[in-house]
Amino acid sequence: MSGIRLDTLFTNTALPVGESLAAGLLASGTLQHWFQADAAHVDLTGDTIDSWTDRAGSGRVLTPRGGGATLADAALGSFPAALFDDANGDTYGMSGANLPWTGAWTIAVVARLDDLTSALRMLVGAGSGQTFYLGRIGTETLRLRCGGTNNTDIPFTGFGDWFSVLASYDGTSVTRIAVNGGAAVAGIGSDPTVSSATVLGDTPGSGLWSGHISDLMIWDTDLLASTAAAERARVDAFFASAYGIG
Repeated sequence: MSGIRLDTLFTNTALPVGESLAAGLLASGTLQHWFQADAAHVDLTGDTIDSWTDRAGSGRVLTPRGGGATLADAALGSFPAALFDDANGDTYGMSGANLPWTGAWTIAVVARLDDLTSALRMLVGAGSGQTFYLGRIGTETLRLRCGGTNNTDIPFTGFGDWFSVLASYDGTSVTRIAVNGGAAVAGIGSDPTVSSATVLGDTPGSGLWSGHISDLMIWDTDLLASTAAAERARVDAFFASAYGIG
C-alpha cells in the first residue's frame, strides 16, 4: 500500500505549542546547537541562570562570563526568556573548543532590546578584533560581520519588540541576514579570525545586550541559501507557531 504524503508542516496538538515543530528541527541533522531560556534547559540559582544546556545534545553549555541573566517568566507570550542587564555584565560563553565559524553556518536568535538608548548592542560574537559578530549598529540596523570588516546590514526598526534574526555564511564568500521570516539581504564575507569562545550577549570591545533573549540556534548549513528553503521554512514555522513571530 502506498504511503500518505503531507504537503503541509505536521504539528501534534497533543504536544505543547511548537514542540512537534521543535522535534523536527532537532531531527534535521544540521542543527548543531540550541540554547533555549526555559526551565527545562537551564540551571538556576533562584531566578539567575547559572548555565544553559544544549537541546541539540552536543554536551556544550553556556556559562556566565560576568553576571548571570535572570529567567523571566511569561516574557515572550506564555514562554520565559533570559533578561540580560548590561550594567550587571550579563554575558555567557560557550564551553569546549572555540567554534571556528568556518564552513557554512547559520545563526538564529530570538530577542527583544529593552534599552533603546545605545546604538551598539551585541547579540553574539567571538574572537578578537571584532571580526565576527551579530548585533545592533545604529538605531535602525542589524549587522552581521563575518571576517575582517565585511559587514552585511539589514534595515530594522523593531528592536523594542520581539524579533527573530537569521544570519548565515556559505563558507566561501556570501553572507546573508533576514529578520522575522522576511527576505534575506546578501553581502560579502570571509572566514573570521576566532581566538575565543562564542559569547551570547556581547562581543569583544562592543556593547552588551540589554534586554531579553529566548533562543540561540546554530546550524552547520546556510539556511538562507535558495537550496535550503524547505529547512528555513521549518525554522520560520517554529518561530511563528511557538512565539507568534514572523
